[in-house]
Amino acid sequence: MKRLLITIFIFSFSITLLLAQSRWNFLNPKPTGFTLRDVAWNEDNVLWVIGDDGSLVYTKNEGESWSSKDLQTNALLLDITYQGNRGWIVGTEGTIQFSSDYGQSWSAQKSGTSKTLRNVEFIDQNTGWILASDSLILRTMDGGNFWETDTLGHSFVTSHRWPLNDIEFITPNKGWLAVGYYQPPNLDIDPASRGALFKTMDGGETWAIVDSGKTKYTSIFFLNEFTGWITTNNVDSGRVILRTDDGGETWIKFGSTFDWRKMYFSDSLNGWGISSTYIGKTTDGGATWSFTELMEPPAPESGFKGLFFKSSSTGWVVGTSGFILKTNNSGESWNHLDNRLDIFYAALDDVVFTDENEGWIVGWQLRSDTEPDSSIVLHTIDSGITWERQSAPYNSAIRRIWAIDNQRLWAIGAQLLFFTTDAGQNWHRADFEAEEGIFREIFFMDELSGFLLSSRTIYKTSDGGSNWSKLANGFRVQFLRRLSFADKSNGWVLGKRAGGQFPTYRTTDGGQNWNRSTHDFTAITFIDSLMGFAIENGAVYRSLDGGNNWKQISENPASFATWNANMAFADTTHGWIWNSFGVYHTIDGGRTWQTEDGIARIENVFPGGLFMLNKEVGWAVGSDGWIFKYESDNITSVISPTTEVPSDFKLFRNYPNPFNPTTTIRYFLPSQEEIEISVFNILGKKVEVLFSGLQNTGMHQIEFEGTELSSGIYFYQLRTKSFVKTKKCLLVK
Repeated sequence: MKRLLITIFIFSFSITLLLAQSRWNFLNPKPTGFTLRDVAWNEDNVLWVIGDDGSLVYTKNEGESWSSKDLQTNALLLDITYQGNRGWIVGTEGTIQFSSDYGQSWSAQKSGTSKTLRNVEFIDQNTGWILASDSLILRTMDGGNFWETDTLGHSFVTSHRWPLNDIEFITPNKGWLAVGYYQPPNLDIDPASRGALFKTMDGGETWAIVDSGKTKYTSIFFLNEFTGWITTNNVDSGRVILRTDDGGETWIKFGSTFDWRKMYFSDSLNGWGISSTYIGKTTDGGATWSFTELMEPPAPESGFKGLFFKSSSTGWVVGTSGFILKTNNSGESWNHLDNRLDIFYAALDDVVFTDENEGWIVGWQLRSDTEPDSSIVLHTIDSGITWERQSAPYNSAIRRIWAIDNQRLWAIGAQLLFFTTDAGQNWHRADFEAEEGIFREIFFMDELSGFLLSSRTIYKTSDGGSNWSKLANGFRVQFLRRLSFADKSNGWVLGKRAGGQFPTYRTTDGGQNWNRSTHDFTAITFIDSLMGFAIENGAVYRSLDGGNNWKQISENPASFATWNANMAFADTTHGWIWNSFGVYHTIDGGRTWQTEDGIARIENVFPGGLFMLNKEVGWAVGSDGWIFKYESDNITSVISPTTEVPSDFKLFRNYPNPFNPTTTIRYFLPSQEEIEISVFNILGKKVEVLFSGLQNTGMHQIEFEGTELSSGIYFYQLRTKSFVKTKKCLLVK
């Protein structure tokens, strides 16, 4: 038994620590642009919101400012509940997160399944239930230390995999379960619905069928042991709300316009419901409802997801695209707590910064049928905290931007080229258009020498863009995609042919002549005249001689290094690859790559943009008007005067990393604490205690020297009575 316990410890320790830490944060919208799934208010007077990509944000002042928690997971978090100081979050991949201190710290509980956990319900601090996919129900009697699993034992549910939609317990023994689906009409196919309502009188040991048939049961809410509501949808009778005032012995039917995804009642008369883009309100116990469409503009997915009222007047709803709405007048009006630019449905295609403060973003905005699409040029002088929208002489997509300095910039869109000499206050169209196809890339070696890439032609300027001459055309490609130069003589252009071919051409005379390469690269970048990196067949290659020779350096071909992936390196070891699925980072020169948490879907039809000023600071843009900023944990100061001091425990990334033989570990304590800073090897064995004792509130740092240790991966850990955090470091001798 002792050996088994040690094995389990090492396994869970390794899995937890190998997860990437989130260093990308939303600049637009704030606090997040990920879909938000649920909202809860606890007795510590803190509002908690959960959502996709492991998002957990909270506010202590009802939305005036927000903070976030890193749960070290990319799972979709679907439901959150509190009982006193205890809280539970459930999501995909069998995820359960538990807190015993009002949410200040969270740890994983073992669910015993990898299925999606959709709903969590606790009747007290020990007794709770979880609804999972495939008709699975989990129950705990000890606060989640152990969860027993059971498949709902009714063949007509399990055979059809009917979703378990909602669960509600009004006493530890008496509970209700809503089951079913509704298939709307599509392509002249008749709608269909099936479902059932279950009741238990023994805490979920057995479930009896109250009703089954062609009715989908959607959501349940009980105000007390006697008064409750259930929403339903039936092909024949439509949407109906059921109300009981005798604990479910009898039900009254009310007609409803919407099939509420969630309901909440503050008393027997006043209640609210959410559907896709609508919030409903009733003042007569559910008999009649008024509706307000507040997802403006309508969300690209399915609207509102979570609903919670802390009183009869104050409530919140959350939904897709990071929407957070609040009411202080019982739902008569709602205000946005999420802070966002007015660029809904924007595809942001490129970003450039000239220093840590000043930068530009370009893209385009899809408007309504009655309004034309519009170009987007955004400008910031405070590192992206605020943005000013600039006017451009072009009313369609702007795909690329290049900065000569903080006054002179060039941008391209379709067949047009335009520029500014005053930081974007005035943009001018250049008297030059592509002869064929569209512009795809712009690249300057210095303030005078630049190149333009269209679908099949390359142009060059030697006078800072006043004049452009054709260098080459007639490439045997469907279109040219990328252009990169190591120096003024050596350059590369990447193309694409039908059938998945990617012909690559090289010049050694500044673009006068181009020859077919033996490589079929899909991405390429150079950090100086000698060192370059490229992608071929999903593998990363490196050149040390200006592109004459290339060697595969990635350990294995990577599925994320797709043909439309992009690549950037800040130095010889720190690099990024990004595509429509996310961003991937290397700290060892491209040998191994790791997913960057906190960022996803940064492109729309065309690749979104990423700009790394250096290995510590960068920005990324993409679909849905998303803007991210990257700040390494190695940074000790931030330029923004609005940056807040951490309010919770924080363990930063060590610097340098990799290191030999010494590295610095920084951490923040929100209060005076007994702490221990320890180092573990890859097997989970403690190899050194760096500090143990009482420390005061504030920022601290300590040195870790690995002189007596062998090269390899190590883990450093900050442990207090109520907090544990561990990060990975690499010792290379």
